Amino acid sequence: NKKAKRRLDKTVFMQSATMTFVAEWGDRSQIATIAMGAAQNPVGVCVGGVLGHCICSGIAVVGGKMLAERISEKVGDISA
Repeated sequence: NKKAKRRLDKTVFMQSATMTFVAEWGDRSQIATIAMGAAQNPVGVCVGGVLGHCICSGIAVVGGKMLAERISEKVGDISA
């Protein structure tokens, strides 16, 4: 069902956006970005920060998908 899939996609989006926001709020990289924004071109700092975070998150997602294909959920539950 397309409607259910769209709802699930929105849920996954909101969960990952909220998790990332909460995890990143106030960490050292955000403080460094604030300092760079104060000293440099804010648009350049914003674009660079977004691009860097997208690349890092993309690598994490692809790596997680590759791990999930090789390791069973049971092993993941035991190690967590």
